Amino acid sequence: MAGNLISLRRRIKSVKNNQKLTRAMKTVAAAKLRRASAELKKSRPHRDKITSLLRQTGAMIDLRQQPLLCTTANWSNAAKRSC
Repeated sequence: MAGNLISLRRRIKSVKNNQKLTRAMKTVAAAKLRRASAELKKSRPHRDKITSLLRQTGAMIDLRQQPLLCTTANWSNAAKRSC
């Protein structure tokens, strides 16, 4: 009976420790997510400017002649310069 009580106490202690660890991991994950979201928000103006520049440039050139802009389905044709 005493052995069973000791094992139950150990089990309860183990579960509590796991709960503490899980709570700490959730806190760390939330902080990382918050930080990543802030970085993403800060980069939006740069993304918008780059997108704008690419659209302006794309309007001036024939995109089919650009091998780096080919889809993978047409990748074998990229060497021939026709996508």
